[in-house]
Formats: sequence, C-alpha cells, structure tokens
Amino acid sequence: VFLALDDVQWMDEMSWKVVQAIFERGGNVLTLCGSRPPSSNPLSVDPKFWSDLQGQFQKDGKYSELSLVPFREYEVREMIATTLEVEVNEIDTSFSRDVFTTSGGMPHYLTYVLDTIKRNKLTIRLENGMIGMQNFTGDDSKLGFGSVGELLLYRLDALDSSVRTVLHLSAVLGTEFDLLDATLAYEEMFGVEDSERLETAMALRESFDVAVEEGVIEQSFVSGEEDGCEEIIDEEEIDALDSSVRTVLHLSAVLGTEFDLLDATLAYEEMIGIEDSKRLETAVALRQSFDVAIEEGIIEQSFAFGEENGCEVMMDEEDNLFTSLGNAMVPLKGRKAHPFYAENRRIRFTHDSWKAIILNVMLDERIQEMHEHIAMSLERALDDEARSQDDFEKQIRVEEDNLCHSLGNIMISLKGRKAHPFYGENRRLRFTHDSWKASILNVMLDERKQEIHEHVAMSLERALDDEAHNQDDFEKQIRVFKHWKSSGNFAKAALLALNIGSQLMLLGLNSQAILLFDDVLDILKEMTDDGELDAEHGGIGASVLEAIDAPALEYLMKLNISKGKAYSTLRRGMDGAEAYQSALDILNNTPCADDEEFDRSVSFPIFSGLFAVLKMGAIEQDRECSYEKELCKKFVEQARLNGDPVHYGRALAMEAETLGRLGNFEQALEVVERIKSIYNIETQHAAICKAYASDRVAQSFSHSVNFNNSLGRTQAALETCSYVVEEIVPKSDPKNVHNTFCLLYSVVIALKENGLALKARDIFQTRVVDPFEEHFGPGGSTYSKPMFRPILTVLDLQGREDQDVEKIDEFTSWALDENNFEQKVASCELAWAAYSASPKALLGEICFSLAKRQEVIENKSHLLQKAISLMEQSVANTESMPYSNMYAKKKLDAM
Repeated sequence: VFLALDDVQWMDEMSWKVVQAIFERGGNVLTLCGSRPPSSNPLSVDPKFWSDLQGQFQKDGKYSELSLVPFREYEVREMIATTLEVEVNEIDTSFSRDVFTTSGGMPHYLTYVLDTIKRNKLTIRLENGMIGMQNFTGDDSKLGFGSVGELLLYRLDALDSSVRTVLHLSAVLGTEFDLLDATLAYEEMFGVEDSERLETAMALRESFDVAVEEGVIEQSFVSGEEDGCEEIIDEEEIDALDSSVRTVLHLSAVLGTEFDLLDATLAYEEMIGIEDSKRLETAVALRQSFDVAIEEGIIEQSFAFGEENGCEVMMDEEDNLFTSLGNAMVPLKGRKAHPFYAENRRIRFTHDSWKAIILNVMLDERIQEMHEHIAMSLERALDDEARSQDDFEKQIRVEEDNLCHSLGNIMISLKGRKAHPFYGENRRLRFTHDSWKASILNVMLDERKQEIHEHVAMSLERALDDEAHNQDDFEKQIRVFKHWKSSGNFAKAALLALNIGSQLMLLGLNSQAILLFDDVLDILKEMTDDGELDAEHGGIGASVLEAIDAPALEYLMKLNISKGKAYSTLRRGMDGAEAYQSALDILNNTPCADDEEFDRSVSFPIFSGLFAVLKMGAIEQDRECSYEKELCKKFVEQARLNGDPVHYGRALAMEAETLGRLGNFEQALEVVERIKSIYNIETQHAAICKAYASDRVAQSFSHSVNFNNSLGRTQAALETCSYVVEEIVPKSDPKNVHNTFCLLYSVVIALKENGLALKARDIFQTRVVDPFEEHFGPGGSTYSKPMFRPILTVLDLQGREDQDVEKIDEFTSWALDENNFEQKVASCELAWAAYSASPKALLGEICFSLAKRQEVIENKSHLLQKAISLMEQSVANTESMPYSNMYAKKKLDAM
C-alpha cells in the first residue's frame, strides 16, 4: 500500500494520529509525506512520535527525510528559456537574476512569475540583443512586483469582482471543495430564491471557469456522491454527438442505469410512431446509434438471450442474423415478433455520471413524455403475453414509469443537494497551490471570514438534516463543525462537538474526542485577555464568563464534563479531575448560573465525575474523608431538590458507596433499599448512561453484594448476584461494555468465592468479553479491558482446581512476564478495588494457584513469592476500602 500526503504542515492532530497508527500497526505500507520545512512550519504531530521517527526509526531504516532545495540561478535561466521558447544564451543576466530573486528559486513560484510575464507580454528585445524586461520604475523590482505574494495579489485584483467573491468563498471552504457546496453556501450568503437558483448557478459556474482559466483553481467532475467515485466527464462530449445518438441517450437515461435494447427500441417506436413496415429499418438505425454511444464509452453492452429463463449466451454475428431473419418469418406477436428479440442486449451506462448529465440538461416535460411512452410500450408487452400478467417485476416497472409521468420528473421531488441544478454535474474543485488560498485569506477581514464560515456551516448543516444517513457520517459532521468553530459560534460548534464526541467515545476513541472538545473550548479561551490570567476559571477569563448566557454556560459545562469522562476512561485520573474541577469553578463563577432558565441538573455529572476520579486516587483527602462526604452531601441535596429520579438515584448510589467505603455497611444497604423504590431500568437506564457514561444507579446493587458479604450475609449476597445477572444485565445496553463490567465484577468474585467459578466465567465471557469483541473488535479499547484476561484466568484456575488445565504453561509464562501481567493493571488498582477485589489481589491469586500446580521448584518458589508480594501490595493499597482490604488479608493469610 502506498499512502501519499502533501502539505502535512496543515494536518491536524487527529489526522496525525491516524498516520501514526498506520505507521505503528500497518504492514507493507509506504507513506510519503510532503511538507514545508518543519523548522519554520511546525507539525501538529505527537512530540514523542516525531522524536522516535528522527531517532530510532531513522536508525532502523523505517524513516528517512529528503530535502528538496530551490532551483539555482542557472536552472532558473533554463526554465525562462523553455517558457519563452528562446535559447538560453538569449536571456539577459539581469532578467534571470530578478526572476530568481523574486521566486526564491521555488519551482511553483517560478511558474507563477513566468506565467505572468508571458501572459502579459512583459518582455522585450533589449538594445544589446538579449531578452529582458520592459522598463519599470518601481523600487521593489524590475519585474513590477517585489514578491510572489504581490504577484498573486496583482493577478487577483485584475479579476472581476464576481470572480473575487467566488474565490473568497472558496478560500474559506478550504484547499479542496465541491462546486455544489460552494454554490449552496453562496445561495445562503446572498439569500437566493428558488426561482433564481438556475440563473445564479450558471453565473457562478462562469466565475469558476474564469478562475480555472487563470490557473487559480482546477477541477474534475465528481459523480455519485454516495460512493465517493470521481471521474472526469465533459458535457461537451455529448453535445458533439449526432442528434440521433443524443435522442437515443436521452431515452436511455430515462429508462435507467441498466436496460434492455429491446425495451429501448419498443419505447422509441412508441414515441416516434413507427409503422410495422419500417420496424426493421428503424431497429438497424437505432442499433447504429447505440454502437456510436458504445464507441464513445458512454454505454456498454452484453448479449442477453432467452428472456424466459434469464440465461445469457454469447452468439456470433452470423448466428444473430440467421436467428433474426428466421424469427421475422414466424407469425409471432409482441416482443417475440420484433427483429431485435433474438439478439436482445442488456445495455448499461459505463458510469452513472453520464446518466446524471443527460437528465440534468433535459426539460422536465420531455422526461415526463418519455416516461409515458416507456410505460405504454411495457404495458402493451404485458397485454400481448398473458403469462407476464403475473410478472410482478415487469408490472412494477410499468407502475414506476406511469408514476413518473403523472407526477412529473421524479427529480423535482428531491430535497436539498439532490434537487439542485448542479447535483448531476457536481465538480471537485481545488486551489492549484495553497499560496493562492493564503493570499486571498490574508487580505480578507477576520469578520468577513467568520461571516462566510457561518454561511458555509449553515448550508452544510442543512444537507445533514436533509439526508438522514449523513447524521452518522463523521467526515461530513466534522466539516460542518470546523466551519462553525471558525465562525466563532460557540453554541453551534459545542452542540456538534458534543454529538460527534459522544460517538467517538462509544467507539473507544477517547483521545480524539478530547481534542475535539478542546477545539471548542479554545473559542472562549482565545477571547480571554492576557491581563486576565489571574482571573481565569477553567482557562476562561472572568469577563468572558460574565458575557455568556445560560445556554452557552450549559454547553461549556457539558464540554468539560465530557472531557473528564474521556480522561477517566483513559485512566488519566489527574486530567479527569482537572476537567471536572474546571466545570465546577466555571459554574461557581459565572453570573448566569443563577438565572432561572439555567438547568442546574447539567452540573450533576460533575459530582459523579469527581467521585469517580476520587476512587481512582486522583484526589487526595484527609483520613475522615471530609472531601468525599461534603461532595456527596451537596449532590444528594441538589438532586433531591431537582426531583429527577435519574440524578437523585445517582446521588443516592454515590451516598451508598461512600457509606460502604467508610465501613457503614448497614447504612449503605438502607440507602440501596431507597434506590430500589425509585429505580426503573426500562425508563431510566439510557438517561443515566447518557448523563454519567454508565448506569451508576444499577451499580449500587452490585456494590451491595460486597456490603452483604462484609456482614457475613452470604445468602443475601448470592440473591443479589442472581438479581443483577437475571434482571439488570439483560436489560442494559450490551454495547456499553464498561457498564456491564462494573455491574458484574463484584458478582463474579462473589460467585468464585462460593464455589461457582466456572459459572462466573461463563457469565463474564458471555456478557462482557463476547459483546466487546462483537462491537469493538480486538483493537478496541475500554477502561476495563486490561482486566479481562486476569479475571478469565483466575476463574479458569479456581474452577478447575482439581483438574488439568490445558493452558497451564501459557498461563505460567504470562504470569512470569511483568510486561504482560501486573504492569497492565497497576494504573487501575484503586479504581477496581472500589468495586471488589483489587487487581493485584487477583494477580496474586493467579500466581498462588499456578504455584500449587508447578513441579519445577524454581518456578514454584518464584510464583509463590510473587503471589505473597502482590497480595501484600493489595493490602497496603486498599486500607481505605474495607471490603477489598478484607478480601486481600484473607487471601494473604491463606498463603
């Protein structure tokens, strides 16, 4: 695979991460990146990856750099001679030196300079007989412009204002864009009425044609947006055809992308009113027209024989003629009596672009008329052949053509992009060089650029609304997002970023989601004056917070909360805590937070998020857990006043966890009973997951398994396990694997401790591992994924304690390798210890179980020492977590 990327200095962080992933994970891939010098044009690449590329990867021969230097003066002289079609020794030295100085020897810039000189006939034959420049009195250069930038502006200023307007819009759209997108944005900018669309579209195309002629942009024809296929197709190729061929193509386009030659012929006869005596002559003429269209590459054909059984057989021309003449002498009716029946061919357009162009230039009335004739000819075939009355496919074709005739051209009923005059001939446009776009943007006022970005975003967003399938198209959504962001519209950008970000997080792309959220937050951070740095809250100045309204504050809170969730999923507890704390600081320092229209329930996930990162050890607190108690108290009170069971249930679940962590198991169980009275999984599960990433309320029942076990109530604990497995998990979203893991972790540990390890393994495999593989694949990620193998291993070993385990050697090798073992779960030690046994306790159990099975003394001793060490670490790590601490001590005593 060869991947070529140009101008990577403009590439964003997310795109670089894709390139990095391809480099690190791909095989047999050659990647070529073109860039301006990174020293003066910094790349948005991950610093460590960039360092590795220039270090170890370069040493290993996996990465290399090639610098392309500018032309030397003598090479510039040669290029001048080639462009002006003269000899090198005819070029005046001062002329070549001025051209070299102005272009800097850069090939592309040199092309612009020479093109301008040649286009405007700026050279003369000097007195010394050499070729030089006409006399200019300017101080900057004898060429009349001091730099390539000035040259480009000189050429742009010479264009008509309508062309410049089009180029301004194009520069804002980007280096590459669709003609249709540009047209829709233009209509949005100038409020073009439906009745004016065609006229405006034609005028715009003329302006773009001028820009193409000037070499500012270039174009290619784009067909079939759905499949992203691009082909260069020229409408003039059809205009150059004979009128008889064009008529045939018009009829073919109305028939569809693929059709029978016989159907086309019968429809043509119906349309023109051919008498029986002229059928053969007409058929031959038609076939000649089709042959021309085939030679032009517009349509293609295959021989279809024997319609009754759908069989296709290739026959040579002699057989065709004999069969054709033979059939003409048999008194057959309908289709079978036609000269083309025996050699009917299946015809199709070589590309849908041809059909789109043809339909686009036809009058609606003409298309209706052809649909009517097609319907009449097909209907007559049904009448002639009684058995065809039961042929649903043929009847449906008749109905379709009748419908098109009665309602008019079906394209009229299309909405959005598909209804536009340019849809059928949409073109992909791009600037011939980024310097054109840069020059245009440099002379535009920031306010004007923002205004155009807004109109572009509105037109693109309307296309998303018109085409439901695009709602899940990340590429299209991100394009709209970028324009809203560049327009400075925080609310619109935030709304779209939250939508896209939530989808990315569901796919495990949390790092990409964070970059997206930061992009939006930067809109407000960039408004902060340097003098306000001491008065910032969450990186945003006090004056900015004072100016925003309640809806903007809600978006600001949601962005920081979503960042916190994404960081927590990536096990970056400190960063998650900072994001949640930023949301809380903003809430407490924004005046509109006291307005009646502000929805305070938006802030509830902050408390839940801080509680989650607290369990991860990201926030320090005193021995009395004052921070946690106060946080819990505020949350319960605010949620109770709000009255929404979704948030009140989460607040109570947080209170139950806190009481359990403090060893107040009876009180914790009482709170769980209160939760039961308000929790309904059918009506609340989705809303809780949306607000808190997982069903924290349902997870309180899983925590109660530990509360009952701590009080010695084994039967109550097992009954709760059954309730979670049979009632809660089946009704939970299977794609939210993180939530399912949280629900089942304490359950599988409790079952294991009560002699049901294999049952627990089956539940864990079926409800956690299999859904993860199904929805995310082996390359997917989730916070709990590093725990999958340790859990399955400990359940395998304990469930088959008195049996041989097939993978015992594999388990032992894995357990003795720290890179594949304890290091992978060390970062989530405290987080999962809050749910049940700490990860290190599980690893200790695995080592102890393997040690008992080992016959090699050295391995047995190593595993036993490792088991004791890990269990001691678990005891030390879980001092503030009663159940997991109790669990680790019990296992350590048994060793």
